[in-house]
Amino acid sequence: MKLKIEKLADNGFGVGFLNEKEIFIPYTLPGEEIFIEKIQKRKGKNFALEFRVVSQSKKRVEPRCPYFEKCGGCLFQHLSYKDQIKFKREKLKNLFQRKIKVLPSPKQFGYRGKIDIVVSSQGIGFRQRGFWNKVIEIDECPLFGDNAKKSLSELRKLIREQKISLYDLESHKGLIRYLVLREGKFTGQLMVNLVTKREIEREKLTKYFNFAQSFYLSLNPGLSDVSFGKPLYHFKDEFIQEKILGITYFIHPNTFFQSNSYQLKNLLKLIAKFVKGKKVLDLYCGVGTFAIFLAKKGYLVDALELSPSSVKMAKLNAMANDVYVNFQEGRAEEIDNLNYDTVIVDPPRPGLGSKIIKKLNESKIQRLIYVSCNPHSLAQNISQLKNFSLKKIIGIDMFPQTPEVETIAALDRK
Repeated sequence: MKLKIEKLADNGFGVGFLNEKEIFIPYTLPGEEIFIEKIQKRKGKNFALEFRVVSQSKKRVEPRCPYFEKCGGCLFQHLSYKDQIKFKREKLKNLFQRKIKVLPSPKQFGYRGKIDIVVSSQGIGFRQRGFWNKVIEIDECPLFGDNAKKSLSELRKLIREQKISLYDLESHKGLIRYLVLREGKFTGQLMVNLVTKREIEREKLTKYFNFAQSFYLSLNPGLSDVSFGKPLYHFKDEFIQEKILGITYFIHPNTFFQSNSYQLKNLLKLIAKFVKGKKVLDLYCGVGTFAIFLAKKGYLVDALELSPSSVKMAKLNAMANDVYVNFQEGRAEEIDNLNYDTVIVDPPRPGLGSKIIKKLNESKIQRLIYVSCNPHSLAQNISQLKNFSLKKIIGIDMFPQTPEVETIAALDRK
């Protein structure tokens, strides 16, 4: 079956047509001719599983990663960075019906501060796109940097020397499940978190990963396939540090931190530029990334976060930077007092729920700053915030080599 790629979809897949049926093909570009051998239907859409490119686009570039088109991580290494930014501008323009600037990332490789590597009897690496039980064996990850190669080599040495079993994704037998790496890009500090089904004796691990500033063993004995667990013990430092614009942030295995520290600098500057008034509320505040930066600039900041471990880290971060933020644990939907000049929200990918949208609409706040890693849910939420009008919106490329784009929007009360 032969077809021509007509366009790129929002998800970064090439789109072609067979008998008027829309077919989605990864790693392809408009104008390319594709020969498809196998199609699979998932969630009402047709995806090409086995295919080859017969005729290439002139815009196709050589990917840096040897595993590109095999692992399910990157989707855009065959597209120049200039064209990646153009794609993201068009994606936002179509969603919001206006021209939107997208800030390029200072680094297009080696920018990721966290990766989750599957450690299984099926392989050590990343999952093959479209398959939960197929793992592409890797020795490096150019998006993370040199410490990925070093850590993978050390992991295989540990497994070989200590004869430790690997987790089987289908039978759920075996011991090691994930190798999670976190790195402070401006400090160079590395955290290694080994997620296992059962405990491994300390004595078996002490001589490994000595190049890391922090090593954790975390337990996940359940059937759920998640890359975190309950920390059992750690060696060396309890946390690693990242430093952004003079602010020190501590990073723990189970707390969220922005994946691209180089772009986080630009995001923080935009947040400070968009704030109105003196009293600020930071909802979904995480480890206090935005709140502490604003408090350092003299704003009066309250902050709310559901995760107890993140609140603990946020308070530690505030102390480390000699600032005060009123951090509280709780759900954004349950907040009663919205007597602030500016409210900042940075919700999970699904966006804001109906309860908090209702409270924001009924409040008297003058400026709402919305940070989103999902422009689709952002666009939907903006349409639901009936008492606000969109004043500014900027794209920030937090995720080079992928179709994803971060956005920051400033909304004012009508």
